[in-house]
Amino acid sequence: MKRLTALALCLTTVFTLGTSVSADTLSSTTAGSNTSNQQVKGTYRDDTNATVYSVDIEWSNFNFEYNKGSKGAWDPATHTYSEPKPAGWGDQTGTIKMTNHSNADVGYTLSCEVNSKYSDDFYLGTSKDSMLGTYTGTLKTAENTAVDNAPSKQLTIYPGGSLPAGTNDANVATLTITIGAK
Repeated sequence: MKRLTALALCLTTVFTLGTSVSADTLSSTTAGSNTSNQQVKGTYRDDTNATVYSVDIEWSNFNFEYNKGSKGAWDPATHTYSEPKPAGWGDQTGTIKMTNHSNADVGYTLSCEVNSKYSDDFYLGTSKDSMLGTYTGTLKTAENTAVDNAPSKQLTIYPGGSLPAGTNDANVATLTITIGAK
């Protein structure tokens, strides 16, 4: 019985130890004519990183108020005006902050289109006395920077000129930021 069990185990082991091998059978009676060929295949991969564009744009409040100006409130007890209001926009500004989280430089273009109803008198600028047409720049790549230190640019926009009497919550201009590869 031991011999039959040993024989069965031995045969099972022999038949289950097979290895997959690709082989050619060469048979020739002529010396030097025994050859075998194997095709070698290769693949080229371009594993360069894809460019990923991600830019945050934060707009502040762009609701501006033009003041005709006044001497202030009359105080009959002192016969003087208090808190005079100068004509104009005062120190009102709006801001646009762009932050680049891309792995490439990013170009930006800021353009301003003033509503034709107000274009004779009203304008926006990057300073109190400038008129904004188109403003361009570049944000450097965010590679090798911490998220909190990502390259950013803040633009300050000033209203200028005046508005006609009776203007109330009107769309006087449109600002557009265009982002693109640099």
